[in-house]
Amino acid sequence: MIRYTALLFGIVIVVLGLLGLAAPQTFLGATSFFQTGNRIFLAAAGRILIGIVVIAAASESRWPRGLRIAGGFLVLIGLLTPVSTHPLPSVAWGWWPGNFVRPWAFSTILLGGFIVAASAPPRDSED
Repeated sequence: MIRYTALLFGIVIVVLGLLGLAAPQTFLGATSFFQTGNRIFLAAAGRILIGIVVIAAASESRWPRGLRIAGGFLVLIGLLTPVSTHPLPSVAWGWWPGNFVRPWAFSTILLGGFIVAASAPPRDSED
């Protein structure tokens, strides 16, 4: 069951990345929504939860070590999320719209795609 939850989270991550590629301004609007007030802690909790689920699903996956690393990365990003609203990083976010949204979205698609591929159920020809 946990494997399918990780698969679902991977699909959601891919869809968010596709949104960032197709509509960068909408993607930025969604991220700015979560970076105000106490919503940043909701975003952090979501990332940590996804990371924990991915780590828990690693033992049932095709590539357990890689999935554990990806889950650990997601937990780390979740722990660092509240810090990213500090005034210094928020000054750096000013260059996001033109230069960084699409590469970030592409890396998000790669991460989500890896989670999907690693946690997908085996085909009949596999073990």
